[in-house]
Amino acid sequence: MDGKPREMVLVSHVHNFIYIKNAKVAGTSIEGYFEKYCLDPSKPYSPTEGRRESVSKHGIVGVRGEGIAPHVMTEKPATYWSHMYACQLQPHMPNKFNNYFKFCVVRNPFDLMVSGFHFHHGMHPRTTPTSFKQFCYKSKLNENYDRIAINGKPAMNFYIRYEHLLKDLEKVCNRLSIPFEPERLPKYKSQHRPPNDDYRKYYDAETKEYMERLYARQLKAFGYSF
Repeated sequence: MDGKPREMVLVSHVHNFIYIKNAKVAGTSIEGYFEKYCLDPSKPYSPTEGRRESVSKHGIVGVRGEGIAPHVMTEKPATYWSHMYACQLQPHMPNKFNNYFKFCVVRNPFDLMVSGFHFHHGMHPRTTPTSFKQFCYKSKLNENYDRIAINGKPAMNFYIRYEHLLKDLEKVCNRLSIPFEPERLPKYKSQHRPPNDDYRKYYDAETKEYMERLYARQLKAFGYSF
């Protein structure tokens, strides 16, 4: 964790929630759904993959770099950014962090790794290993657990499961008294992977065992398996 802006943490002082964004879990889509509730409602809003950092009485939207001009990312150091860790956010607002409703999205690590493989191949073909096995060994997607943990333990109040995204999104909306409008959920980064792609076909005994070791905490905490 080097403190530099990455892809956004969301904080709403109106609806009293904190959203911590994990990687390769439809995080940008969920982010796009809730970020309007962290911004000034009197100003026009439209979802975008890139956004400057916004800090106001309404809430906080961390800087997000995709689709945004490069100079924006270097104008000044950002205090809040996209894939910010819970342990990095907590010191900035200890009371709110403890009292606000905190949520994130989690996903079966075996499926997540395959999604990451296709995404990186689509976005960075020259630097991404062509072998799925090599990608597994080089990937840092297991940082998702540390992103939502405090002192090594998951610190969220609710975990939206990628596998039933809309059902859990509705639960969060009901909890926050926010309208559930599934048609408003934007879709980002889903074009890289073939539809109905079974993650199991990518693994052999060696990579399966490696993933079980690498993601032991996630598998145990959220009850996922191969």
